[in-house]
Amino acid sequence: MDEFTMPCPKKVMHDKKVPLTNCSIIMGELGFLIVTGINQICVFYSLLMAVYTSKFRL
Repeated sequence: MDEFTMPCPKKVMHDKKVPLTNCSIIMGELGFLIVTGINQICVFYSLLMAVYTSKFRL
């Protein structure tokens, strides 16, 4: 938190912070997409298996 409260010019803050935050945001979004994708695949697969097995029971 010290970096944010330090009194320094906006331009310096901007130049230092933007690449780092953009990179972390992109990495975070990629990780989020990968995790949600895996979750969706798992949910879809379990639903598919449930339908598949219920058809066999009927």
